[in-house]
Amino acid sequence: MEYWKYWTIAGIILFAIEIYTPGFVLASFGIACMFSGLAAVFGFSTGIQLIVFAVGSIFVFVTIRPFVQKFLYSGEKLATGTCALIGKTGKVEERICNTDNAGRVMVGGESWKACSENDDTIEANEIVEIKGISGVTLKVVKK
Repeated sequence: MEYWKYWTIAGIILFAIEIYTPGFVLASFGIACMFSGLAAVFGFSTGIQLIVFAVGSIFVFVTIRPFVQKFLYSGEKLATGTCALIGKTGKVEERICNTDNAGRVMVGGESWKACSENDDTIEANEIVEIKGISGVTLKVVKK
């Protein structure tokens, strides 16, 4: 089998594996394999093909990979866990009074212990906005 076929097969395999790994690392090597395959098609020696692979890998890492990292992997970070509650609204189930250490809020079907962020008393059935979380206690303000 001719060398360009080996380089092409290696490149395709690296592209396929890149689907399962983040970071555009294996795809960078796959692109370098394609460069080396072109060198093989034009009849360059194995040593030159390896040099083309090395230079191609460095070239892709320095030029293309940062671009891909910046624009393709820079999506908006989604809040998870309790941090996802910040900014949401809830309904007061039990009167919130910081001096009595009392109060509960229903958020998304779950009941949470709550305290007023600005020490206001908030009556039952009022709508509140979650401003923060301390342990398992929501810090809320009247909406």
